[in-house]
Amino acid sequence: MLSSTPPVFKRSTSPSRLQHLGRLELGDRPLVTPAEFRGTDLRGAELSQANLCGADWVEANLSGANLSGADLSGADLSGADLRGADLSQANLRGADLTRAWLGGASLKNAYLNGATLCEAQLEQANLRGCCLIGALLYRARFVGAQLDQACVSHCHGVEADFRQASLEGIDLRWTNLDRSRFQPTQAAALALAGASVDHVIWLD
Repeated sequence: MLSSTPPVFKRSTSPSRLQHLGRLELGDRPLVTPAEFRGTDLRGAELSQANLCGADWVEANLSGANLSGADLSGADLSGADLRGADLSQANLRGADLTRAWLGGASLKNAYLNGATLCEAQLEQANLRGCCLIGALLYRARFVGAQLDQACVSHCHGVEADFRQASLEGIDLRWTNLDRSRFQPTQAAALALAGASVDHVIWLD
């Protein structure tokens, strides 16, 4: 059962620490150690281009943070608050975003191949040109999201909610959409996307 509110955050990180993080190059070794940022308050942090692969960000507050171009591959962001964050062109391959809060976030041209977004909240998020090949999308909420030109093939999208989402040019080939929710007005886009709609749920 999903909680109706994001988690409460327990501690913050100093400005000097955030400045150090933001200066990292993608080729550097990861700065963080396991559990170092679990539950921390990093809202609005400047972390663009940082190398944060494999880091533990469970239930951290990264709302409004700039993570554009950051390497978060294999990171654990389950339950994290990423509402309004900039994750454009970020590397989130294999990341765990289970029950993460991503409403209004920008994931434009981000890489989420093999990522886990089960029960993630992505209302009004910008996922244009995003690559989600092989991602787990069970019960993820994409209501009102922008998924134009996104590659969402070979995914497990059972019971996901795509109502009011923009789907122009999306690729949904070989994705399991059983019991996923769409609106009748999205039928044409789904047909062009190569999606199987035999078991989807149509809702106004």
